[in-house]
Amino acid sequence: MWAPVSEASDTAHTRVIHAGETSLQEYVIRPGEQVGDWFETDGEVIHYVIEGAIALEIEGLGIWELGAEDAVAHPPPPGALRNRWHLRGDGSARVAFVYTGGT
Repeated sequence: MWAPVSEASDTAHTRVIHAGETSLQEYVIRPGEQVGDWFETDGEVIHYVIEGAIALEIEGLGIWELGAEDAVAHPPPPGALRNRWHLRGDGSARVAFVYTGGT
């Protein structure tokens, strides 16, 4: 089931495909919608763009421009790692977010 990312009126939507120690979520971001601010994780993360384009920023490490079929993975950091993303281009984007919980 699709759910809004936040209570804001301009928010993107997400659905949990699998929940567990390793989880998989899909996000749909349409023009004018926001994903939110920083996500904070302490485990291994993979961002995979199914369609469209996003800018992925990992705090302190840089910004990556990702298009369809691009992926960025980062291993568990020593502590929390913050990341955020923004829609690029005129169309929508679909992003798969895979997370394996930290210790």
